Amino acid sequence: MHRLLFRSLIPVACAAVLAGCAGGKEPSFYTLQAPTEAAITPAVRAASVLVVPGPVRVPDALDKPEVVVLSGAQQVIPLPTDLWRSQFGEEVKTAVLGTVLADSRIAQAPAGGYAQGNAIPQYALHLGVDRMDIALGQYARLDATWSLQRLPAGMAGAPTVCRASWQREVPGSSVQDAVAVHQALMQEWGLRIRRQLLGQSGQISGISGCGG
Repeated sequence: MHRLLFRSLIPVACAAVLAGCAGGKEPSFYTLQAPTEAAITPAVRAASVLVVPGPVRVPDALDKPEVVVLSGAQQVIPLPTDLWRSQFGEEVKTAVLGTVLADSRIAQAPAGGYAQGNAIPQYALHLGVDRMDIALGQYARLDATWSLQRLPAGMAGAPTVCRASWQREVPGSSVQDAVAVHQALMQEWGLRIRRQLLGQSGQISGISGCGG
């Protein structure tokens, strides 16, 4: 009886050892901001358009410190040692705004937000992530919603609400490979918003309502 009990405990002990080894792995940190993006906000006095960013809406399943991937059964799994560099919503905001503000004609409004009496057109921007899939070695998908409203609100018409979806193949099987694809998708999102801002403010022509 004791021999049988000892044998039954061996697999449990081995599993515990493996789990302990995995738990000792050093964490890796990732960002959605592409390495080439400028992190400097252009001077307000040189800009033709000001953007006032609001909070970012993200699904509860993604609002975690861990990078979340899809399993084979389409279930979401947080990876305990693969972490975002900052809070997930902030990662999205920094990545998208980094592309929007890379054009010197656009600047982020001062910390106080909307400045009454400023002659520069000002727009409130709200970002939302509806879906963000990471299927390692397969694909990356981003479904996004955003809105732009000329300020002051209520005096310049209703906000323009836009939606877009992107999906790209992930060329490798690592988390870094998938994150690199999502960095490119965040840039595409930011480019759409940049074109929309410049079109609505009259800086460029031939741009449809949502920057397409």
